[in-house]
Amino acid sequence: MSPTGAADVPMPRCTARFHDAILALYPISASNILAHILSILMPLACQCAGAAAQWCPMIDPDSLLARAADPPLTDGRRERSRSSRSRIVAALLDVVGKGDVSPSAARIAEVAGVGLRSVFRHFADMDALYREMGEVIEGRVLPIMLQVPHGTHWKERMFDLALRRAQIFELIMPYRISANLRRYESRYLMQDYRRMLRLEVETIDAHLPAAVKADIAGARAVNVILSFQTWRLLRHDQELPVDAARAVVQRLLADVLAPMPDA
Repeated sequence: MSPTGAADVPMPRCTARFHDAILALYPISASNILAHILSILMPLACQCAGAAAQWCPMIDPDSLLARAADPPLTDGRRERSRSSRSRIVAALLDVVGKGDVSPSAARIAEVAGVGLRSVFRHFADMDALYREMGEVIEGRVLPIMLQVPHGTHWKERMFDLALRRAQIFELIMPYRISANLRRYESRYLMQDYRRMLRLEVETIDAHLPAAVKADIAGARAVNVILSFQTWRLLRHDQELPVDAARAVVQRLLADVLAPMPDA
């Protein structure tokens, strides 16, 4: 349970590894480390204690009946089942990646070449499908995130992080927009959205000198400039090319860093 009393949603396996890697890479404070450990362990405890009851109201009854009626899988059927599941996830990645950021289960089934019933046989609800999509996307960006920022000075590292984030945000943009659209209907996606916001802030704060952190307005300005929402605004809303969007971020960052202390 969370501090507010609400049940947390289990964190994807890849997300847990992602958090561990970030904590190993960035010198985050002990209190934040504890918070991250709890954010990983508490959902897992919730999952062991009663995740099934949590998701039961969201499970399609027809899919449960279909599973109960199915005989044990032979090796051939098991392989076909794995193939169908992979095609469903690949279909979601393909459809969202091409710009349909709010696809229906029927659309996913059509692109995957499976029946709608098969979608809910493999995934109890759309949240489960989005969770698996998130694991795939995080696996793609993790190698970029694990690169140590270049620069001997904290301001140089900020510019390197800006370039790194532009690369990451460009990769994840359609998928994150898709998840953001659904987060008001999904407790899991809302929690994941807030978790990613915290990571965005903490991976920047880890490189800011104490004097800069003390300037709350200045530190928040840096975080806003290097946020996914700023990149989405430039690329998606204003329809700027990648190079133009990157130039805007670099200009904004240079302007806000110029009056800040060097150490």
